[in-house]
Amino acid sequence: LYQGCQQQQKAMGSAPISTTRGSVSRLMARHFQLRALQSVRGAQAGYSDEMRRSVEEDLSRADSFAEQADNIDTQLKILLTRLEYLQTAQPTNWQQTALQSISQYCQLPGATTGRFAQVMVNSERGKIYLTQGKRSEAAADFQKAVDTLEGELRDSGSSAGHSQMMRSSYNQLYENLAKVQAQDGKGGAAFETLDRLQQMQSFGSFKLQDLQQRVRGGDQATLKRAGEAQAQIQAAEREVVALANAKASQGQIDKATQVLANNRSAYYACVNDLEQKYPEFRKLDIKPINFAKLQRSIPANTLV
Repeated sequence: LYQGCQQQQKAMGSAPISTTRGSVSRLMARHFQLRALQSVRGAQAGYSDEMRRSVEEDLSRADSFAEQADNIDTQLKILLTRLEYLQTAQPTNWQQTALQSISQYCQLPGATTGRFAQVMVNSERGKIYLTQGKRSEAAADFQKAVDTLEGELRDSGSSAGHSQMMRSSYNQLYENLAKVQAQDGKGGAAFETLDRLQQMQSFGSFKLQDLQQRVRGGDQATLKRAGEAQAQIQAAEREVVALANAKASQGQIDKATQVLANNRSAYYACVNDLEQKYPEFRKLDIKPINFAKLQRSIPANTLV
């Protein structure tokens, strides 16, 4: 295996693989991890007893070599493969085994120092909690994963290859969080989550503050008003949802809804003014949210 990889590296014009013990161990760990993953992805018709044994043996071997390699990225790949196997094969006590595997990984030095690892750990643990009916625990983990992901995208920018890797898994994460929020009667929070997803899909981590340095002269006052209106929109949305959930009178709800409409009007007026001089501000326009996927989860009396 090692010689074959060396030949492949040479054929590709890449530098030879180091012959240190750690590098060889990492290579072997990845070999068994990938072999297990291939078996898991190929188990379309279910798992035979022989296939289960094969996957579990490959993962065990991968663990042994990864321990020698002392490489946390390899350990994360093995963990994710093991979790995929447990969730698809569902052996006895698979949920408990999955949570124990995550806990053991988190105890490794440097396990969650990288944001990608944090996102994956929280997201995967949330999915397991969801299968156990522990919605509050699932929602907490999904929220942590979303916040970490957005922090990474904000700090690294859309041009970073690492951000592209992070984005590859966020769709389901946001949908999972929104679904849990909707099932808990938090319709406003669910729509906000989907709105955040849509804005990230269209514009990455683009924020109002990102344009602050581009605005000149008196337009700074307009930008400030837009920021204030944006904050007031969020506060007004929370107020409307709170009143609806508290079954307040229709008059109270109508009044709060009018405040929300006024704040939105003020925000768009500022943005429209800025668009005339700074085309980049078109990226701040908020498109309608597609909430069809939530319709079965949102309580009938939720205010939309």
